[in-house]
Amino acid sequence: MVKDRVDRLETRVRKDLKKALRVYCAKNDLTLRDGVELAIELLTSTRKPLPEQEAQTTGSANGS
Repeated sequence: MVKDRVDRLETRVRKDLKKALRVYCAKNDLTLRDGVELAIELLTSTRKPLPEQEAQTTGSANGS
């Protein structure tokens, strides 16, 4: 599944971002594929949690 996302990102990423990614990969001795996998991992692990108000509302709706 990750391979599919990597392939899509490699072909659909904007040219300026691809250039920046290539520079980053070259400086850090990574392949472009490894750089894209790292970017996917970072992007998916840094999602914002629910704001406190929404979390409290959701919790009270469950009868807690």
